[in-house]
Amino acid sequence: MQPVGLKSGSSMEIPAVGIVGWYRLGALPGGAGSSVLVSHVSWQGKKGAFYNIKHRTLPVERHRLRAPRKVVASRTRSASSSPR
Repeated sequence: MQPVGLKSGSSMEIPAVGIVGWYRLGALPGGAGSSVLVSHVSWQGKKGAFYNIKHRTLPVERHRLRAPRKVVASRTRSASSSPR
């Protein structure tokens, strides 16, 4: 996961195909609050990191091991896309 910010003109930076970006000016993924993740569905004939997101049933719950004996739960509640 790659931290992303804003470009000039206030649009969000978008990482390369296959990379997921985390909006670094918001909440940390897995932390308190809502975090924003950004990536491509597809770009120039290549499948992006979010290619299969349209086939997921939301919400999706995940549990990750962050440190020995520390499990962090997260839930994806919504997903949206916009043409580039």
